[in-house]
Amino acid sequence: MWGLVITATGWTVQQLEATPWPDVLELMHYWVAFPPIHILVKKGFFKEADQPRTITNPDELQAAIKDF
Repeated sequence: MWGLVITATGWTVQQLEATPWPDVLELMHYWVAFPPIHILVKKGFFKEADQPRTITNPDELQAAIKDF
């Protein structure tokens, strides 16, 4: 998960560590609907795009991010 956040944001490890966890979760929730460009490219070249899904709890959100 750290790699995803760092790659998508350009943050350093120190910046990520200093970011409150709820803020990171908010970013990930946004990315479920609007993935970072490198994820879109990966999906376009390497596997069929998934259908959008509704996330209702943090465990589902974490699983959705791992699916990237």
